[in-house]
Amino acid sequence: MSDAATRSVEAGWLIGLAFIPLFNLVGLVYDEPRTALFRAIALTMLALHLIAQMPGSTPTSLLAQSRRGARMFFRQVWPLSLIAASLVLSTVTSISALDSIWGSFFRGQGLYLGLTQIIWALLLIAHLHTPAQRQRLLLAITLGGTLTAVTAILEPALLGADWLTWRPGGTQGNPIFLGGYLVMVIPFTLAALLGHNAGDERQGLKDKAARLALIAALLVQVVALALSGSRGPWIGALAGAVVFGGLLLWQRQRWIVIAGTLISLIGIGTLVVGLNMAVNAVPALASVPMVNRLNLAQDAQTGTGRVRLVLWQAVGQIVTQWPPVVPDGDAWHFLRPVLGYGLDTAAIVYLRVYPPELAHIEDPGSMWDRAHNETLDVLTMQGALGLLTYLIVGSVCVWRGRQHWRAAKSMSQRVWIAAPLAALAAHVVEAQFAFTLTTTGMLVWLCVAVLLGWPLACEHR
Repeated sequence: MSDAATRSVEAGWLIGLAFIPLFNLVGLVYDEPRTALFRAIALTMLALHLIAQMPGSTPTSLLAQSRRGARMFFRQVWPLSLIAASLVLSTVTSISALDSIWGSFFRGQGLYLGLTQIIWALLLIAHLHTPAQRQRLLLAITLGGTLTAVTAILEPALLGADWLTWRPGGTQGNPIFLGGYLVMVIPFTLAALLGHNAGDERQGLKDKAARLALIAALLVQVVALALSGSRGPWIGALAGAVVFGGLLLWQRQRWIVIAGTLISLIGIGTLVVGLNMAVNAVPALASVPMVNRLNLAQDAQTGTGRVRLVLWQAVGQIVTQWPPVVPDGDAWHFLRPVLGYGLDTAAIVYLRVYPPELAHIEDPGSMWDRAHNETLDVLTMQGALGLLTYLIVGSVCVWRGRQHWRAAKSMSQRVWIAAPLAALAAHVVEAQFAFTLTTTGMLVWLCVAVLLGWPLACEHR
């Protein structure tokens, strides 16, 4: 029974990675059903893990895998305990305890979800050890990302829209959410493809048809990312590509990494500046969809760029002045700069400084509950301590990733480390123009688990 339970834990994360991105009920709360499904899968995995640890079962935890297991386990999970402590403190001192525990109606990103995400990461650390498991995980992520990309590509046809002007969101419900998810999926799809091409029989798919399928999947994802028209994810994709390519080429071809990065930055900068100059000279070019998305000067005045600038300016007042927002008094107000206003309370807090201009440039019926900048959101809801814990965990992930990368002995192992580092880099950049949802959060904590997890040098064969 314990062996079946252990296998079921892996089945849980495979099902989650492949199908949660596709789960979308039409309506305003399109992310809430995915949040509920993720929590259900993660808690089911926890129950199965506990069954696998029952007396008389085959040991599967990290503590039973090595004489140094206890020290290794602590080394892996202590960063996660910092996050958990920060989430709990922010909830205890919240201006709205129920919102911080369960999450708001529209997001559900309270303590319940936060702790479930940490459980998800811990279970991956405890069970994801073998090359075969890694290959299955890569394929699950690729499958979910490809099917999501297909829904985005087909969306204009299904809605009778012009695919040249329509910005699809696919099952993610919004173009920028689609782009934010795909920039994290693409590095793992590349890892599956390059791991196969490396010729590692334990990891790679063996037939040519499978390799062509991975190439097709990658192309579909890239096309969907381009069609989303989301500039934040495009910038994030560039950051992820630099990290991924740099890690694979740095040891032997550093000059290619440096030259390629500089050429890409110069080329993109020249393209953007040139298009903006062309639009000013030929106004008709502004009607071309992709050109219009890169018309930064106009966007900063009237488009979504202006919306973000207004939001960021308003939230800047919050995180510098920390105004009271509770009518009956706030006993914890002196701790707001340190612990924030509480998890998922931004909808309450941001109304305190709602800018009148926002009603003219944004849908007045929409509810402003995120700053479209993850850093500002974390500062608002979790304070300086919350932001510091995420910076610590991120630094530890980079350090551990560097150790894994140096210990890697094959291409398949190197791409296994490059993928989560590139995905995190892409997400960190993209999230400065948006915010984390269930699908991206699920991948973020997977990346953290991979980088904090069992060393490649000690993996099970």
